[in-house]
Amino acid sequence: MINKNIASLKQSSTLLINEKVKELRANGEEIRHFGFGQSPFSIHGSIVGALQEHAHNNHYLPVAGLDALREQIAVFLGRFQNIKSQKESIFIGPGSKELLYQSILIFEGVFLIPKGSWVSYIPQIQSKGGEYHIIDTDFKNDFKITAQDLEVFFENKNT
Repeated sequence: MINKNIASLKQSSTLLINEKVKELRANGEEIRHFGFGQSPFSIHGSIVGALQEHAHNNHYLPVAGLDALREQIAVFLGRFQNIKSQKESIFIGPGSKELLYQSILIFEGVFLIPKGSWVSYIPQIQSKGGEYHIIDTDFKNDFKITAQDLEVFFENKNT
């Protein structure tokens, strides 16, 4: 028997858009596809070359990711985004969607989702039977949740 939370989920909006684009193209339509998801660009030749060069290295990586990469990410975050971080708080995974889904599965409580967020967050929360609330955001703050947004949300929730 399939988990009722999974069985009640709708098909991914992103996948529906991609399927519609493929269908229209197969029917001869010229489509400019601006949906998100898998990149429409080929993998750059330098990356393909590096993968070929290191294909023999098929060992599992450390669970948190390569130390050198985690250190460089901490440097990047500090230099370009003014975020002070240590490599110990950085984890490397197969992709942001997978990491976010694992985080959703791990954490208990109510999830606060920025309005205008990626379409997968709510279905992922629903898949575990979780509770969520959508927080309004705006352009002037780059659609990021601010302390004031949280204050407004909790004031409205408590009234």
